[in-house]
Amino acid sequence: VLDKLTMQEATGRYQYRDKGGKWRWLESSARSYWTSSGERRWVVFSRDVTDRRLAEEQLERSGKQLQKLSEKLERVIDEERRRLSREIHDELGQILTILKLDLSLLKSKVVKIMPEETPKLESSIELVNSAVAIVKRIATELRPQLDALGLCAAVRWDLHHFERKTGIRTSVSIHPDEFTLDPDRSTALYRILHEALTNVVRHANATEVAVKLERTGDLIHLLIKEDIPVETDDLGILLDYIMGKHPMVQGETVITYD
Repeated sequence: VLDKLTMQEATGRYQYRDKGGKWRWLESSARSYWTSSGERRWVVFSRDVTDRRLAEEQLERSGKQLQKLSEKLERVIDEERRRLSREIHDELGQILTILKLDLSLLKSKVVKIMPEETPKLESSIELVNSAVAIVKRIATELRPQLDALGLCAAVRWDLHHFERKTGIRTSVSIHPDEFTLDPDRSTALYRILHEALTNVVRHANATEVAVKLERTGDLIHLLIKEDIPVETDDLGILLDYIMGKHPMVQGETVITYD
């Protein structure tokens, strides 16, 4: 260790084999001083940190296992969303469409023989129309346009829908105009964007949101900017979501204030 020490003080951690043949970890710290005769000497303090090192390694292994479990769970949840979305949209939507056609046919016949019942049928048709709209909304929220449109088009569609729904102005810049990613990263980025927009509505008084999505080689940059920033605690909620829900996305999160 001392051969490597060129500074006034230093620390190091290394392994050694004890008398029983087992490898152990030793942590040493050293500090140099000069004697009155001009000779340089070292004082070295060492301690056995094997238990701590083993605990760190176990913690690291547990963290990796939890990350893999989280990734698998996220995929299972997303697949279940996709399945439910298909069933709701295709099966329930089809039933409601048939019901609407039957009611319209019944109305055309009733209006001739029982005109006083026509308003009730019209009301029933309106209820079916409302149910169809609700089914479409739920199916879209469960699994948005990502599968059908791809990431870039889905981001544009979501921002357009967000502006119509909330009244908050949006702008989007995507470069290049169209690009594809693997399903895991596409889903993660889309979910992060969706959660960020939800956070804007819940915790900010923003009147405008700008989104920038860029691909440079293998790097993807997602910039979400609002004209009125949210509180620090609320940013913590969003960061917890990003880091906790999408550990499979390796990246960096940066928050800036103008």
